[in-house]
Amino acid sequence: MKDVIKLSRTQNIVLASLFILIVSSIFIYFIRNYFEYQEWLKKVKINEIKGIIIDSKKEERGCYYIKINDLITKTKIDYSLSGDFFFIDNKIKVGDSVYKKPNSKIMIFYKPNLHGYEKCCEYELEM
Repeated sequence: MKDVIKLSRTQNIVLASLFILIVSSIFIYFIRNYFEYQEWLKKVKINEIKGIIIDSKKEERGCYYIKINDLITKTKIDYSLSGDFFFIDNKIKVGDSVYKKPNSKIMIFYKPNLHGYEKCCEYELEM
């Protein structure tokens, strides 16, 4: 016959409290990350971006990473964008220029040529 482990009432309360604490912490963590991401998306959409790609690489699961040296704010901006085929097909690489108007979801990529930069393609950000 199998032995049954019986817990006292206080042990049950402690285990239930611990379970509720762990589940609540995980829930709060994911909610906080979601709201931080939404705030970041709002900031990205509002801001104007004008700069040069200083790093780019293909990530896993269909994402493409680019790092932009923003000429307006003099900062470096990291993006992980979906649709790596778009970047591979259009041959987006380091040295290409990027422009995004304020309050727009369209990123415009420019390729360098002999006379400056030439418009290459447009990428719609998912927001």
